[in-house]
Amino acid sequence: MTSATHRLALFAAVASAAFAGGTGCRSFSHSGKISSAECGGEGGVAEATAGRPADGAHGCRNGCPDGNCPNGGCPHGEPPKRWSDEWYALRACDPVSARQVEHCGKQWPPYPRPCGEKPEFSHIYHAAHYWPYPYVCDDRAYVRSVLALQEQNGWTEATTLYEYHFDADTQQVNQPGRLHLRWILQNPRPEYRLIYVQTADTPDVTQARLDSARAAAIELAGEANLPPIMPRVTDPLGRPAREIDLIQRAIFDTVPQPRIQYNALPSGAGGGGT
Repeated sequence: MTSATHRLALFAAVASAAFAGGTGCRSFSHSGKISSAECGGEGGVAEATAGRPADGAHGCRNGCPDGNCPNGGCPHGEPPKRWSDEWYALRACDPVSARQVEHCGKQWPPYPRPCGEKPEFSHIYHAAHYWPYPYVCDDRAYVRSVLALQEQNGWTEATTLYEYHFDADTQQVNQPGRLHLRWILQNPRPEYRLIYVQTADTPDVTQARLDSARAAAIELAGEANLPPIMPRVTDPLGRPAREIDLIQRAIFDTVPQPRIQYNALPSGAGGGGT
């Protein structure tokens, strides 16, 4: 017997053992055997074909016609037939990553991974073709949320009346405060057109600032166009203009007069002649 005949006989023996009845049948989607009930027959009889069904072959193993398996399930209690439209619908959201398996009492890999059947080749190709979608959507959403938070914080900072916008004795809006209040009423977009007032150490002073800001805003824009006015617990990030002006004036007043250091040469030090 030739070597080719030996190989053919060995293949036939392996195939007969793989599809033998009594203990279940083989399935290309399982690493081991499945029960005869899952194979749709008695005594471990395998399905007629282990490959993809012919075109137009849909429905469950009990012969349900197309569309009679509600929500991808079968009224007879069995899952949809492999590679049917209902079966693909059930696996549409399966993850594409490698599966975790148990071998010799260990989980491979040891870190969390999906379990179950391996992903379909069409699903793997779909994920590779449109990579990095949909994972990039979460990254983009995170970046947009950070930018939106920064924008919100910036507008909040710009629409706040700080303690230096009020008179220190009467807590009435001073002239710089009125100018800043006019800017708030005219420039920000409607969703950011809010008036924040820095809180004071006591509730009475805080309420006096709120009342003064409300009266000034009504005088500038009218009560019908008055935006919300609310207290804000904060501290100014910068310094008042008057303080900066005093610091700059003190610097200029103490600047020494510029002088050019010049040492004249002694007389007669030049080149001589007869």
